[in-house]
Amino acid sequence: MSKFNIHDWRDIQIKKQLKEQNTTAGDFEVNVPIQNEMEKVKIKYGHATGPLDDVTISWGDKTYTVDFEFSETVEKALAYDEFDIDLYVAYADNDKWRFIVEVEVTPREFSGDGGTINNDESAVRWDTLEIDIDDSKADEEGKPEGFDDIPDDLKENLKKRAGIIK
Repeated sequence: MSKFNIHDWRDIQIKKQLKEQNTTAGDFEVNVPIQNEMEKVKIKYGHATGPLDDVTISWGDKTYTVDFEFSETVEKALAYDEFDIDLYVAYADNDKWRFIVEVEVTPREFSGDGGTINNDESAVRWDTLEIDIDDSKADEEGKPEGFDDIPDDLKENLKKRAGIIK
């Protein structure tokens, strides 16, 4: 009788869920944080371009088509049969929004080709997608775009609560 391993079971469930979402092509939805608020985000991509090129990401009234590029390795494989976890980053055409997603890649030490994306349909972990305003696009005072649209009485109330003013 084999022992039950909760980690193996969780990984199987995640892969099963992603497979059910048809993450190899077409479109599907995931719930991800956007500026610290959970939002339903629609993702669309296909076989012709690959899972990280010409990806259309939509939520609310916003739609962006982006190409993800390697950023950094965040988790190194400890064994031959494991994968490195890399972060891939993309920016919206207006450069305001930054998109980050985790991707399973063959470890560079074992592949000899600089790390290739796992062929499994769950290699791109879309449930880890992060969407946020690119910090470098804050205005000259360090405030996010649209901050000046907040009513003055609300700004003052928030500053009092934060202890910035009395």
